[in-house]
Amino acid sequence: MNENKDKPMKGKKEKQGKQSSKQDKLMVSSNSMYSELRDMRWLYNPVVYSQISGDFTLMQQRILLGIIEKLQHRIIDSVDSQHKQKSFPAIFDDSELMKRETIDLNLSAADLGVIPAHYEQLEQAALALSRITMKYPKFDTKGKVTRHVAAALFPRIEIAMTESELRRTGVLRVVMLTENIRDIFTMQHGFVKHVSHIARVALKKRTPRLYIYLSRFKDVGHKKVPYTDLVEFLGLTDEYYYETNDGKNPYTSWSKVKKLVLEPVKQEMDDLARSGEINFSFDYEPIFPPGKSRGIPLEVLFTMKNSDMGNMKAEEDRRSNSIYNFIDTYVSWCPDLSIHSLRDIIESIPEEKLQDFIYFALTDVRRIVERKQPDDVASYVMGILRKWKRENIHVPQPTLFDYSPVILEPEKEEPKDIPGQYAEEWKQILERYDGILKPFLLKARHFGTSLGFILILFPTKEMCDEYNKLETENPKEEKKLHVIMTDVLGSAGRVLKRGVEH
Repeated sequence: MNENKDKPMKGKKEKQGKQSSKQDKLMVSSNSMYSELRDMRWLYNPVVYSQISGDFTLMQQRILLGIIEKLQHRIIDSVDSQHKQKSFPAIFDDSELMKRETIDLNLSAADLGVIPAHYEQLEQAALALSRITMKYPKFDTKGKVTRHVAAALFPRIEIAMTESELRRTGVLRVVMLTENIRDIFTMQHGFVKHVSHIARVALKKRTPRLYIYLSRFKDVGHKKVPYTDLVEFLGLTDEYYYETNDGKNPYTSWSKVKKLVLEPVKQEMDDLARSGEINFSFDYEPIFPPGKSRGIPLEVLFTMKNSDMGNMKAEEDRRSNSIYNFIDTYVSWCPDLSIHSLRDIIESIPEEKLQDFIYFALTDVRRIVERKQPDDVASYVMGILRKWKRENIHVPQPTLFDYSPVILEPEKEEPKDIPGQYAEEWKQILERYDGILKPFLLKARHFGTSLGFILILFPTKEMCDEYNKLETENPKEEKKLHVIMTDVLGSAGRVLKRGVEH
């Protein structure tokens, strides 16, 4: 019997209303994900460091990621320089490493997401981590692992105490041996980009490890990992197990590794991807020797699958790369162009018109300039680009004679500048940026804005003009600041608006 037989037919307006409601919900969900994506912090992690093998607790992994987060400004400088030098500069100079045997880093427990009530747990994890002999991979020229090097990478990790030695300060001091720094922080094999908070949101201790490992191959979509390399990396071998455990090692068979490690990690990554905490999850299958379907596999094939957040991140990265490459090329052609003004105009171009705009700027504008030979090339070029925008980016106009029913909606308050929004992020930016623009930035008054960019106000027009002039004359400094802002704020860091206090 048809269950819908005795139900009244739904009216057309009711159906349209439900469809509209569903679309509204989808738009709200999408906007929410874009907002979360903008607020996410991403780490650039050198490949060798990202593949240090061991059986680490979640708290120890927070420390390991805290170390790489502390070095982000050095790593980002290397990544930024690679675009022009075609190779990654070292993040530590040889002269810096030759001066001493160790380098110290201070990490904040708060930055690791550890509250005072858990300082003791952090201290115990740090002490255990300092005693662990870790292994890091050595690669050949084709990127294949040739061997693993065992080393005590961090001989001392401790929480600093107050002068009275009565309580912990919440500052974690990490001592690194300089003899290993060249190897583990080398950028010559590239970097892995991943969310910074993975060790905080994961409940399974091997989830962050596998997530970071597979992040390197996410864009390829799949990766065959030799089984011996996999168990070594995840710290499942006898060597790692008996370092911190008693009894029989449960990870000696494929069925146990699958049941106790891969399945729980996959399920957790599926959940985290679904909730928008990470950008992808994975499926996997064993690859056995020919003629066999049991026992220990030769390899494990991982297939990555993007989450909705991951698809949005990929779209944003593609757009950001197009904009970055365009600005880099354009300023090389016309050095007098203001990077800030150029970025302002290209950021306002809708996605569907972006490639048309870039083609026009790189091809037609150059041809026009060669023909006209203007005295002030930079001003002339910006004028042409603004004219193209006016003529090609159409703002919808209201229909003057529309007799369709009018549905009044409550007025929505327009976004307003909110003092203090992004305040913490702005502090991080000022801490990491140490260039010639910093004295001006320290004197400016910071505003955040719900429109999704940073606004700063200078006390005088003269100071604002001087800042703009200095920025125009030093495009590398402007780019350095922009890289840091984008890394800290995501898309909200693309634009730095400036003005004068009234």
